[in-house]
Amino acid sequence: MDPRPDIHLGHEMTPTTHTGPIPVVSRNADAGQRDSSARTTAAVVAALVLAFIGIVLMGL
Repeated sequence: MDPRPDIHLGHEMTPTTHTGPIPVVSRNADAGQRDSSARTTAAVVAALVLAFIGIVLMGL
């Protein structure tokens, strides 16, 4: 007798071999999202630098 119980997987755990092909996205279609991402990254870096400078100045 197998000591492990049977585990029934739900639909979210089934293999995805029955899905269709993955659509190809052109470079131009994603360009707007990349610009937004670059601005967000620059804003986060600037905020971290300002926070670091603020912490250093408070410690003096």
